Amino acid sequence: MPLITNHKDREVSKRFQKKSYRPWDDESLITNPQIITNNSANEDSPPNGNNINDIKNASSLNKNDIFTDDLTEVDLKKELRDLFGAQKTIIQYLLQQIEEDNNEYLVTKAISMEEFKITCNLTPNTVKGMLQKLKTKKLLKTYENKPGRGGYARYTFGKNIYTFFLNHLIL
Repeated sequence: MPLITNHKDREVSKRFQKKSYRPWDDESLITNPQIITNNSANEDSPPNGNNINDIKNASSLNKNDIFTDDLTEVDLKKELRDLFGAQKTIIQYLLQQIEEDNNEYLVTKAISMEEFKITCNLTPNTVKGMLQKLKTKKLLKTYENKPGRGGYARYTFGKNIYTFFLNHLIL
């Protein structure tokens, strides 16, 4: 069996090297502000996450820009055929909870997981999974939320999504 003293003299062959690709670690951006202004002039290039301006722009999204990619009538009919069970129950419940009406979208009232559990008669894990599926289908988006104990969430619908489901679902 090897002794501890044998390992003490052994040299480590590969040392940890800090990566320099992170934009917040790049010293040239901090010391040379000219690079930042030159990058902001090229707005035609798609964001790749390697630029400080990409990070700033991602954090300054406006809540009015929530629904830029609306679904067409044909897409909504297809999504209606695919809705069943818990997803349909959750959509129906959310359509009844509309509180704010803006130009392009509608916002629900603050809904806790306990409310979903009681009114929809579903387990919290089912509710979370179905909400995630509805978000990936782009039928709703989270407007604001407070995670943790006593948490809540508010959701948004596009106006065309709301009117379509209001006309085609029994509430």
